Amino acid sequence: MLFFLNCLQLAHLIEPVEVRMKAVEDCIKSIKPGLIVHVEPITDPYGPSIVDDKLDAIIVSKETLGGGLAVNKKRAEKGLPQLKVEVVDLLPEKNSGEKLSSTTFRRLEAEKAEKSQQWHNTVQSNENKKKQMLSNSCEVEE
Repeated sequence: MLFFLNCLQLAHLIEPVEVRMKAVEDCIKSIKPGLIVHVEPITDPYGPSIVDDKLDAIIVSKETLGGGLAVNKKRAEKGLPQLKVEVVDLLPEKNSGEKLSSTTFRRLEAEKAEKSQQWHNTVQSNENKKKQMLSNSCEVEE
């Protein structure tokens, strides 16, 4: 699984699985506080979807529809009932209109960090210039 994550764009920005699992749990509980939430890591392309007989549906995007169909194929091989495959559209990012995805989020975070670093570098450069100018003006006055 680690190999797969390393192949993703901006993989270095992917948080540890424990952090992501906690965020999922917190998000769900913020919507429905009394709900008992069980979050587990997915260590293969299918996760619990091909072994959990209590599941009824799987939500996919147009881009991941093939994965949803593959899940049902595996479930059929195991004698499990087929899941209802719900296809949803990805939401557009408000500024660019680009479809929101984990890759888009990581790209936006990287751009934000880069701008922050550029701003920090500019401020530092300006501070250094001020110090140099003050130093030079002090030398002239003496």
